[in-house]
Amino acid sequence: MKNAMKIWSVRSLCLCCIVALLGCSSIPGFRPNAPEEDAGDETSKKLYLTVSPEEALDALTEIAPEHGWEVKSVGEQYDLTGARGKYFRIETQKLIGGALETSGVFFSDPKGTYVLIGEREMGLPEDLIDPLRAALQE
Repeated sequence: MKNAMKIWSVRSLCLCCIVALLGCSSIPGFRPNAPEEDAGDETSKKLYLTVSPEEALDALTEIAPEHGWEVKSVGEQYDLTGARGKYFRIETQKLIGGALETSGVFFSDPKGTYVLIGEREMGLPEDLIDPLRAALQE
């Protein structure tokens, strides 16, 4: 009976080791000869501005209608530590596809503010980046 328990224990230990090794192979850092993935596709780009979030939001409110966007709502963005920045939600009408809505936040930063640049439903649309920069440099 003791031999059967030892054999069963050794088999269980081996099985656990095999499962652990197979589980680690699904983690990119533990795969041997794994091609490196471009993290740029998964992370958002940031647009840094040397103004306060309030000034950036005011400039966005001014330039958005000139470029086919309408500011639908604005407000404060909060987290557990308090106010983080200024929230905005903008919308445009596309000929194909109808209304396109996106939202973002001008986050407070020690050097000014930053906003995520987005393509779909989050972030500042790329076609508003240059007009926003130009409006803030005036």
